[in-house]
Amino acid sequence: MNRDLPAAVRKAIILLKNNHFEVYLVGGSVRALLLGLQPSDYDLATSAHPDELCSVFQEYKVILTGVEHGTVTVVMDQQSIEITTYRIDGTYSDKRRPDQIIFANRIIDDLARRDFTINAMAWTPPSENLYADFSPDGVLDPFNGRSDLERRLIRSVGQPDLRFQEDALRVLRSLRFASELSFTIEEKTGEAVHIHKDELSTLPAERIFSELKRLLTGQHVEYVLKQYGDVLCVVIPELCTTESEPKSRSAVRQKLDQNTIQFVSNSPAVLNLRLAALLDSLVIDDESSTESERQPAGHNLNDRNARIAERILDRLRCDRATQTRVESIIRNQTVLPAPTGPSVKHWLRRLGVDLASDILIFARVKASVRGTLAESTALDQIEQILNLVLTDQQCYTISHLAVGGQDLLELGMSRGPEIGAMLDTLLTRVIDGHLTNEKPALMRAAENLLHHLPDNN
Repeated sequence: MNRDLPAAVRKAIILLKNNHFEVYLVGGSVRALLLGLQPSDYDLATSAHPDELCSVFQEYKVILTGVEHGTVTVVMDQQSIEITTYRIDGTYSDKRRPDQIIFANRIIDDLARRDFTINAMAWTPPSENLYADFSPDGVLDPFNGRSDLERRLIRSVGQPDLRFQEDALRVLRSLRFASELSFTIEEKTGEAVHIHKDELSTLPAERIFSELKRLLTGQHVEYVLKQYGDVLCVVIPELCTTESEPKSRSAVRQKLDQNTIQFVSNSPAVLNLRLAALLDSLVIDDESSTESERQPAGHNLNDRNARIAERILDRLRCDRATQTRVESIIRNQTVLPAPTGPSVKHWLRRLGVDLASDILIFARVKASVRGTLAESTALDQIEQILNLVLTDQQCYTISHLAVGGQDLLELGMSRGPEIGAMLDTLLTRVIDGHLTNEKPALMRAAENLLHHLPDNN
């Protein structure tokens, strides 16, 4: 693992130190470097106040990102670096942001306000060698974050109840970190997660979904769904059944269906597929649902779940592309082709390669969870044919035809829907094996169709 800092980050640190300010690398970048991972971004904490930061970096672009909270973004060498003044947070009346902040003089005060111990560490190069690479030995760790990293634990800084009361999103962030990093949540922190889960309902959907999609695509998602399904039930109430807790507790805790947990955790770590797996089996008992949604029959089940998945994702402010793909996977999951070349090609023609491939993966995982060997065998055959069609570049879409609209115009056809209809007809005959995908044969067939003559191809 290369522990050399990006040139722009090093330059920012040196500039601040040369101007007699303290500055530390903080947060996720320190955690990632200690884990031997490449940080996705680098955040700095400093004793310099925002006006002083603007002065130090006057030759660079400075964006007042969150200046009211002491944060500016400096753009150096085309890299954005977020720099925040040491601070102590006041109360969080909206459970999102501090009502007021107080600039602090010590880095340790700044670290004390952070969410989890693994995010409450800091590092700065030694004064005698400002060009030194990151070294674990130089990490400032007042809350034993390195120990928790080694033990693979998510633990709150200080009292978990206080941390979650400050910012309710930390409830979901704890699950996201556990899923992404394959960590477990420390006992007292976990108890506080269950206690404060309902406060998630006060947060904007965008913040919820930002964490949820990373949680779902983590490698340790099975652990999170098993142990903290009740938290997901706050975010998506349609998911959950209710089971009694052990007799020592009077509370009732909602849980995810075991098949759903297996379905999600066995799916590839791709957002479309894991969202589809999560939303494929829904518990519908709210008053806003129709009778057909509560008790769907036959093939209506997939349509019902697709409609409700769309409603849920829209509520979560999911982007339109993801929403459409998830809905399409759920709706079309059982509309699989027979294991023959023409059937697979008609299927690809209707759905497109990307959606068809997702549905095939989705169906395979579902068959594996169910343990249905015959279904898995049929899916293997479909996949073999699909791969052959793609490898051999066989024709399954109009763009693959050896003729196009311009060729049909030369036969005397007029521009308009008739051109598309003729190409559709030719494509069907090619896929069904009644016509070769060669221009002379296609042109003869088109001419015969125009004059209602029998096709001799």
